[in-house]
Amino acid sequence: MKVLTTLLLLLTPLIGVSGQGLPTGENGKVVFYEVVQTDPLPKKALYANAIKWLSEKLSSWQDETNGDTAAYRLTAAYEFPVYAKGYISKQLHGTITCRLVLQIKNSRYRFYLSDFVFHYYHMDRTYKMVPTGRTRPLEDTKAPGWQKTWEGHREAALQAATELAAGLKAGMKNKTPEEEKIAKSAVISEKW
Repeated sequence: MKVLTTLLLLLTPLIGVSGQGLPTGENGKVVFYEVVQTDPLPKKALYANAIKWLSEKLSSWQDETNGDTAAYRLTAAYEFPVYAKGYISKQLHGTITCRLVLQIKNSRYRFYLSDFVFHYYHMDRTYKMVPTGRTRPLEDTKAPGWQKTWEGHREAALQAATELAAGLKAGMKNKTPEEEKIAKSAVISEKW
């Protein structure tokens, strides 16, 4: 029994019990991608739901459809803070930015989260945290001197991307006021 326990303790670092890695694309960049099939909703209803969700959740977004009515294309910038552990409280260490691309067709949409970049912050002379202008792509796996903090930032990016995708899915399921009127009229017409 002692031999088995000793072997497990010795082999645990070799097995790689670390957290889940970030998904990467063909070019080695961190990319989150998913195609979501929805109920048979027209693309205009999905487009209205997407605009409503983007307006509520993200401050800057753009419609890049360019007259192509086969598919709508929306892009947005997403930014979230990451923290370094302090002794008493968390301290802002920087922000991670990424790009969201949402393409909408009939009864389905797909979204990409890509271009993840960490922006360093430091404390200025008035004790406020300000950006330094230095950046680091999230694809880098090594961070000499602060590897544990860097892994925490990568895990925070994974969690933020997962939450953003879940929020988008929930927002795209919401019905627009026009759809609710149609649904109510359909229910009333069945009772005649």
